[in-house]
Amino acid sequence: MIYSVLPFVLCFIALIYWTLHKLIARMKSFPVGRTVASMVVMLFLIHPNIVDYMFKDFRCVDIDGDKRLLDDMQIQCWNRAHSIVTYYIAIPSMIVWGLGLPFFALIMIHRSKKNIDTILVREKWGFLFNGFKQEFYYWEIVIMFRKVIIIFISSYVTTFGVITQALILFLVLIFFTILTIRKRPYSKVVF
Repeated sequence: MIYSVLPFVLCFIALIYWTLHKLIARMKSFPVGRTVASMVVMLFLIHPNIVDYMFKDFRCVDIDGDKRLLDDMQIQCWNRAHSIVTYYIAIPSMIVWGLGLPFFALIMIHRSKKNIDTILVREKWGFLFNGFKQEFYYWEIVIMFRKVIIIFISSYVTTFGVITQALILFLVLIFFTILTIRKRPYSKVVF
C-alpha cells in the first residue's frame, strides 16, 4: 500500500518544500515551474520501482500444490487477503502509475509542444525532453514503456526458464536499439 500512495506523498513533499522556500525566500510568486519539475523528477525516478513492486504481487510459485507469493512464501496466492490487495491496490497502481504516468507526461509535453523552447515549459517539463531532438520530444516516454516491458518480462517469463527470459529480453533490447538507431532521437551523438 505504501508504494501505491508514494507518488502522492512525494508530490506533497515537493509542494511543501517549495511553499516553505517561497515563504523563507520571501518570493512574490509561487515557483510553479520548479514545483512541477521536482514532481516530474521524483515520479520519473520511482516509476520503475513502483511498476516492479506491483508486478511482484502476481509472481506466484507452486509449492507442493499450493500457490505461494515468490517474495513472501507465507502469503498464499489468491486467497481472500491476497485477492483484495491484488484487485484493489496492485492492479489500479499498475494502471495509474505504470501506464497512466507515462501517458500523462506525454499529454503534458504534447500540449506544450508549440512552446517547447520557452523557459517555463523547459523548467516544468524539460527533464523529459532535454537531450532529444525537438521532433522527438516524446522519446523519454518510449524509454519509460521500454522499462515497463523489461520489468514485465523479468517478472512473468521466469516460469518458462532463464534462457527463454534472456532470449525475449535480448529480442526486446535489440528492437529498441534498432528503433533508436533508425530514429536517432538524441540531439548529440558522441560516437
